[in-house]
Amino acid sequence: MVETHCELSVDSNLTDGYRAINENKSVRKRINQGNFIVKENEDGEMVIAEDHSLLRSCFTKEGIIFRNNDNGKINWDLVIMILSLFNSFTVPVEMAFEPEFLKNYTLTTINFMIDFCFFVDILICFRTVYINDRGEEVTNGWQMAKVYLKSTFIIDFLATVPFDTILRASPAYINYVEEA
Repeated sequence: MVETHCELSVDSNLTDGYRAINENKSVRKRINQGNFIVKENEDGEMVIAEDHSLLRSCFTKEGIIFRNNDNGKINWDLVIMILSLFNSFTVPVEMAFEPEFLKNYTLTTINFMIDFCFFVDILICFRTVYINDRGEEVTNGWQMAKVYLKSTFIIDFLATVPFDTILRASPAYINYVEEA
């Protein structure tokens, strides 16, 4: 039987682990906070293991990796969603109506900073782990990049490139504006 303290060993089986959780409120609280993982050991038994390195973003030999369940990554994703929402309103209005209040230096700077955040998000996505078909967390840099390139990279890239700024800087657009 596993002792009822916060450090459940990898050798404890799932039944004993659940018994320890039910007997100890601090263990149950830490399970609810996501500090434990349920995984299969070499003998095929399901075990409860505390392994903080598997739960948070960290530095590896290959560089930094980001985990989807890390609080920092969750907060970053929330910021990206808010910036996307802001852009979903301002960019169409700016492109369609060209209002003067959106052409000031402050809003232009904010738009460049938002585009930069989207670029950083692309870099983060290249280094974000994923779960493979067998339920294992893949932390290999090349495999993470390959999966991201095959999934949402094109959408992220097209959303990040400031086409409106590129268009306005092109000679064809400048000639069009001068003629109008």
